[in-house]
Amino acid sequence: MLLTSIDAVPPAPREPTERVRALLFDLGGEPGIRAMALVAVVSALLAIPICWQIPEDLAIALTRQTQRAQLLSDTPSNYVMKAHRRGTPGHPARVLRFGFLAEGQRFETESIATEPVPPADPDDGSVLIEYAKPHPAWARVVGTHRSPIGYLPLVVLLFTFYGMRAVIGAALSRGRARAAFTNGKPALADVIRAGPDRSTKINGRSPLRVVWRFTVADRAYQGQASSMDAGAMQELCEAKQFVVLYDRDRPQNNSVYLE
Repeated sequence: MLLTSIDAVPPAPREPTERVRALLFDLGGEPGIRAMALVAVVSALLAIPICWQIPEDLAIALTRQTQRAQLLSDTPSNYVMKAHRRGTPGHPARVLRFGFLAEGQRFETESIATEPVPPADPDDGSVLIEYAKPHPAWARVVGTHRSPIGYLPLVVLLFTFYGMRAVIGAALSRGRARAAFTNGKPALADVIRAGPDRSTKINGRSPLRVVWRFTVADRAYQGQASSMDAGAMQELCEAKQFVVLYDRDRPQNNSVYLE
């Protein structure tokens, strides 16, 4: 039940009911947040198998040491060509395997060439390589890379980053709103917008959103609540005024008061 009188608000600390927690504070109630969480999880799982060698390329780029290495083999890369359509016309992707001595040890490894690279020296069959100084086993022929598809998989990590940022941001926002509900100071707010949030669609439906405004020390602040549950939002959408609870130090952290 909504309140329209500040005097009717019980003193702090206040404990929200299960219905209020589900509507206002539970992370799963945030429209679209479950979809963003799913995007973050799926993109992270995809990133693990296709990005695991990118740190090696980055380490080489940041701490590179160069020298000559013996080219051991130069073969077509069927994995790169079939799975990722890499390689320039007339130059299919190739796996270059080479051996070299560095930091008192012998290493044998390989890298992927998706662009033309200088051929091996005709006199000694050597190629110019670069390796990560802290870990020489991470090495590549100059002009190639360790990751089968280069740095392209980093795009997948962007989905992980933005998905996780949305989830964390929503969790923090809900936590601040709950703290305001529990210990905040009451104020009377005016509803300035209520109805479907057309900027968001989930399974072809838009959530209902209510935006309110209240004044503290002659300064206006806003808050909002949204949900896909039309029944739970009906009372909020039909109201013109109701009581909100705000953080005394940061009134922008606030919550509608519901019983």
